Amino acid sequence: MDRDRNKAALPPKALRMTVPDAAAYIPMNRRTLKEYWQQRRIPYYKIGHRTVIFDVRDLDAFIAKRRVEAIG
Repeated sequence: MDRDRNKAALPPKALRMTVPDAAAYIPMNRRTLKEYWQQRRIPYYKIGHRTVIFDVRDLDAFIAKRRVEAIG
């Protein structure tokens, strides 16, 4: 029963990214990306023991939070 609930929470396949893809998308070093997800600064999904995936919408929100407005 828990397995079905977790499966429903996953983003659609078209919106999923692996660690290398997410690091290139942001762009960010893979090591820094790992630090961010371990510190829970960026949302992620842990699938099994090692596999980590990201939702593109979460990555976009992460980038948007770091926007710096122009002064002039």
